[in-house]
Amino acid sequence: MAAALLAVCSNAKASAPKSLYTTSDSHSQDGPETANTLEGFQSRTTETGNTFHFVLERNGEGLLLPQHGSHSSHSSHSSHSSHSSSSSSGSSSDTSPSVIRSAPRTQPRRSLKVLWRDRFAADKRDSAIWQSRSSDPLVTVKQGAGRLIILPPRQARGIHINGYRSATPFNLRKSSPAVGVETVTEGTAHTTFSIFVDDDHWYRFRYKQGKLYLEFKAAAEVSSKIVDYDALRHRYWRFRYDGFVNLLLWETSPNDYAWTIEQQITPVVDIDSLYVALDAGTEGETKTPGVAVFDSFEIYVPDEL
Repeated sequence: MAAALLAVCSNAKASAPKSLYTTSDSHSQDGPETANTLEGFQSRTTETGNTFHFVLERNGEGLLLPQHGSHSSHSSHSSHSSHSSSSSSGSSSDTSPSVIRSAPRTQPRRSLKVLWRDRFAADKRDSAIWQSRSSDPLVTVKQGAGRLIILPPRQARGIHINGYRSATPFNLRKSSPAVGVETVTEGTAHTTFSIFVDDDHWYRFRYKQGKLYLEFKAAAEVSSKIVDYDALRHRYWRFRYDGFVNLLLWETSPNDYAWTIEQQITPVVDIDSLYVALDAGTEGETKTPGVAVFDSFEIYVPDEL
């Protein structure tokens, strides 16, 4: 299993990271189409040989949308379906954007393949894959019988957090980590699934007191989107990067198959080398912290990898 993970793990001796603000994705899941940058425009050639030139502009909702520039490989310019006659005089208009994916699409499991899966069946963690999140003795962490169980302390002052963190960083451009959340904590305790560089640079799902927080931190600033937690609808949590529109997605699913985008941002933290963490804990005295239970962890990759 550890050897398979090398396909999406970061290499400390690798070349410098790619820019975070690219609008092309060499691991696109759109088949044989290609995308390039030409003199301020993005160029995309379809499998039929048509080439479209376009620029990406943000709409009022912040989504990157392609604005049509020009196209080639037609014997007659008027043969393109987007160029239709607007009057009997033969004048034409071209106000519609090219047919290019401009918003992130939720991808069902069938478009991805599982590179690696941990069902927590063994009675101890695999040290080649996981390390302890912390050395806090007040937070009990155990696994076995298909569950990773984390029990935060009762009535303990201060911050107490523990769980698992990956032994190796992952490249989010090539992989989509997902986790099954069987049970979340109670009271003011929290349950967290995060991907991070360090304590000041991360993205995470965090459950607390009936709310699901979709958060990220860059330097000292934390930004959050908060939604009402639904144990059935939010049974699975996943991070996915859409390279074509350069968006990082927080997704949830009731069944680990059909996914809904809950939050999306342009990455503000480097996504080429991120550790994964599954943890739970408290940040003050809590009478009934409950227990956090994760019953699966999976790394999905595009089929072409």
